[in-house]
Amino acid sequence: TARGARRVGLVTGTDRTAWNLYSRQAYDAWCAQRGIEPWCFTSPEVAGEGAGEIVVDHFFGVASNSADRPDALYVLPGRQASGIVAAAVRRGISVPGELLVAAGSGALQNQTISPTVTALDLQPELLAECAVDTVVRLLRGEPVPSSIRAPEAVLHERESTLR
Repeated sequence: TARGARRVGLVTGTDRTAWNLYSRQAYDAWCAQRGIEPWCFTSPEVAGEGAGEIVVDHFFGVASNSADRPDALYVLPGRQASGIVAAAVRRGISVPGELLVAAGSGALQNQTISPTVTALDLQPELLAECAVDTVVRLLRGEPVPSSIRAPEAVLHERESTLR
């Protein structure tokens, strides 16, 4: 990657949502294009920050050297990203020195933990507003555009990925 990561892992939630499923499919395709093995872990969304210890243990608990573990994680559940950062730091894993962490949502915890966590904001509030507006127009019998453009995602770069 642009920040020097060579072994990028993915953490998704366990809910069978399009977000989790399509993200995993895209990640698997990305790995296949590069000829690398996927590093994946699923964790229940409700685990929140508490998932951090479990995820770090999964990726780093038995890894004896850096070749046996990811050097970057993309974590869909936002609160889990801050939990992963906290667990890594407690274990002496330098974030972002040894491990880059980016979140798939803009949970407040990612903005307040140290180091702060980079987040990809898909702007779900704007997307919901657009969807509700479209449904209301349909219910009123008003015309709606044949295609609706989703809001642009915004990357909030923070300390967890700055090398």
